[in-house]
Amino acid sequence: MGRKAKSLTIVDKTKPMAPKFLYSDWIKEMPSDNDSDLVWDRFLDREYDRWRNGYNGIDGYHYFALTQARFKDARGQEIRPYWRDTDELIYEGYRKGLNNFQDVMYVKRRESGLTTTFGGVVPICNSLIHPGSVNLLTSADKTRIEGMFSEKTQVIYENLHARIKPSRISTRQSGFMHFGVKDNKTGDVSGLKSQIVCKETVDKPNGLESYRAMSIFIDEYFLHPKANQVREIGRAHV
Repeated sequence: MGRKAKSLTIVDKTKPMAPKFLYSDWIKEMPSDNDSDLVWDRFLDREYDRWRNGYNGIDGYHYFALTQARFKDARGQEIRPYWRDTDELIYEGYRKGLNNFQDVMYVKRRESGLTTTFGGVVPICNSLIHPGSVNLLTSADKTRIEGMFSEKTQVIYENLHARIKPSRISTRQSGFMHFGVKDNKTGDVSGLKSQIVCKETVDKPNGLESYRAMSIFIDEYFLHPKANQVREIGRAHV
């Protein structure tokens, strides 16, 4: 008779990675509405520095998302993001590309939040920390373009704290945000002067070439029939 097989017990002592950030801890540092302008100015100076340079091992854009943004979940509810290692990889990859003056392309699973990151977080954050910047967005078709702007860009902007949220010159033009204050008598624009422009580039692949941009995001790259052409045109204007 053969030997009786012994049962094998696998003991997994690994633990999930602890989050590097908890909103519940950060919110305790935020001034109240009753605090003075001086207190708020000091707090915002600190936050702007963290958005630019990162904090405690978290990339600046990622920190901005975790502290300032609200996202829409699959049920259409607006929620606060929480720290995920997936997001850390996305932001770290983008930072590496920025530092090396390289384009970055992501191949990822569904619901990874890439459109929210580059269609909302990055252009809004850039608009705040780089006054006068232009950030361009496009996608594979008109429906996706409109959805990105209304469900990502617009949602993050509308939910910014009143002390941070910049004024917009006009809200009538869809797919466009121009931050600042316009003098109706002279037409002069003061304040932030940053722009976020979301345009169709399937029928008009040269639709972004008139802009000198800080960032360009081509969503759904492999579904866009003229993505390579848009990319080459964009590279010449960044």
